[in-house]
Amino acid sequence: MLCTSVIVQGVSVMLKRPIPLFFSLVFLVIAWLMLTSSLQYQEIVAGIVVSLALAFGLNSILPDGGKGSVISRSFRFVIFVLVLAKEMVLANFDVAYRVLHPKMPIRPGIIEVRPGLETEMGKLLLSNSITLTPGTLSMDWIDDRLYIHWINVDEKDHDASMRPLDKTVKGVFP
Repeated sequence: MLCTSVIVQGVSVMLKRPIPLFFSLVFLVIAWLMLTSSLQYQEIVAGIVVSLALAFGLNSILPDGGKGSVISRSFRFVIFVLVLAKEMVLANFDVAYRVLHPKMPIRPGIIEVRPGLETEMGKLLLSNSITLTPGTLSMDWIDDRLYIHWINVDEKDHDASMRPLDKTVKGVFP
C-alpha cells in the first residue's frame, strides 16, 4: 500500500514538475555511475532504479525554484559540502589544540544565533551540519533562533562565525 502511494505521489509530482525531476534523475544517475565506476548493464539498471526513486522523493521535498533551479541548487550543494568540509577541518584542529594544550583553554557555553532560514529543510541541514562540526552541538530551534553549545565561547560576533554555513545552506534551501 505504501509503495502504491509513493508511486502515485511520484507520478503526480512528475506531472507538475517534469523538468526538475528529469534534471534530478540525470544528476543522480551520473553520480551513481561515478561512485560505482562500472558500466555493466546491471549497475546501470540498478542506478536508474535507485536514482528514479530518489528523484521522486527529493522532488517532493525540495522547494520549487523555477527553471534551472535543480542544476544551480546542485552546484550550490556541492559548494555547501566544500564549505562544511573546510569548517570541519578547522574545527578538528581547534578541538585537538584545546585537548592537547596543558591548560585546556575551554569556556563552554550556549549561544543564540539567528540564521534567517525559512524552510524546515534548511533549518535541518544547518542544525545537522553544526552538530557534525567538532566542538559544537545544535540544541534547539525556537522561532527563528538557534541555540548552540560551543566548546569555547568568546565575545566575538557569533552570527558572523555562522555566516559561511548559513549562506551556503540558503543557497540550497532558500
